[in-house]
Amino acid sequence: MREQPKPNSMKKQNLVIATRQSALALWQAHMIQDLIKSLPAFANFTPELLPMVSTGDIKLDTVLAKVGGKGLFTYELEQALKAQQAQIAVHSLKDVPMIPEEQFFYTYNARHYHEDLAVFPQGSPYQRLADLPAGSVVGTASVRRKALLAHFYPHLQTKLLRGNVNTRLAKLNDPEQGYDAIILARAGLARLEFLEQLQVEILSPQNGWVSAPGQGIVAVQWDKNQKVAAYSEFLNDPVNQLLTDIERGVARHLGGSCSLPLGVYAGFVNSQGQEVATNIISSQRNAFALEVQKQVCSSADLEQTEQLLQAYQQQLKSLPALQEFAQSLDLAQIQVQVFVGDLQAQKTISRSYSLPFGKHSIVDLQTPELQAQVDSFVATIVQDLQDQGFKEIKTLLDQQLAEQ
Repeated sequence: MREQPKPNSMKKQNLVIATRQSALALWQAHMIQDLIKSLPAFANFTPELLPMVSTGDIKLDTVLAKVGGKGLFTYELEQALKAQQAQIAVHSLKDVPMIPEEQFFYTYNARHYHEDLAVFPQGSPYQRLADLPAGSVVGTASVRRKALLAHFYPHLQTKLLRGNVNTRLAKLNDPEQGYDAIILARAGLARLEFLEQLQVEILSPQNGWVSAPGQGIVAVQWDKNQKVAAYSEFLNDPVNQLLTDIERGVARHLGGSCSLPLGVYAGFVNSQGQEVATNIISSQRNAFALEVQKQVCSSADLEQTEQLLQAYQQQLKSLPALQEFAQSLDLAQIQVQVFVGDLQAQKTISRSYSLPFGKHSIVDLQTPELQAQVDSFVATIVQDLQDQGFKEIKTLLDQQLAEQ
């Protein structure tokens, strides 16, 4: 009688990861590939990369809002998912449209930095935007960054700057391009290990410079029609998902797109009103989750995803070490910073909002009660922004964009 294969000795399946082919996109895709290789739940999959060129990588001579918006960076990758040429796609979350197609959903990973940076040319005598002479030129393609520059640094001018990180840095250091500084995301520069070589100023939400919703998050896009989507929770960071859902929820209700100068950042604060490093909380929680995943997968049939996921969730929630970790935290609130304004700073709104947060919720971040609190909180923020004059800003913005 032929011996039956053991539950977890099945032939491995390819798990193709669609990605843009810029250096930063490939770094992020390799990070997800390595993470998948390390997770026991994906033991029956072999991850490989499918680098692709997106429309957004080609059309570099105009602002995104005029050539199709954020979807320009995701369209080709989504087509690969639909054709099942790829099983997942990896994106920078800030490049992902606020409302995905029905068949897609996302999991979130790796937010270590969320801030913007002002980057100055090599040898520049300046280290802060405030010190640049009147009329100095700052490069960006983001309407959010343009609005923030107009609000905080009205003495500066902006000039369109698009392309990958290396291209932008090369233009910054080419005197013929005429840039006195450029604005880039801190996360991308850190991932490419450029920070130590650059002269930068950190632009922080705590000082009013609010980052884009989801900035710094690496998003994995899943297709509900593909089998591997059943394993998505094993590749998700629920701490960052909670905070990012608030950020993107506010943006979505306001019609957020690449043509809306909107910054939203959510983070934890302690009982003293000080920000708590989210990456420390998420990293420790993810370490507990990995240990539980190892225990569950060592004796389970990885093909039985429903039972596998149920056992994983139950054991994680009841893990004494996770409960002790949650109890040790000093968490009091989720604080949300919001900025919205037109491109000429004729009208701006800068607001801060707080939601009480019990530290025990770190154990289980997906309860219906917590989700209801978050939904209500987002609705309150959106209503307040409407009351503060959001429609007036939108009218001004539409006029300004039409004139460009």
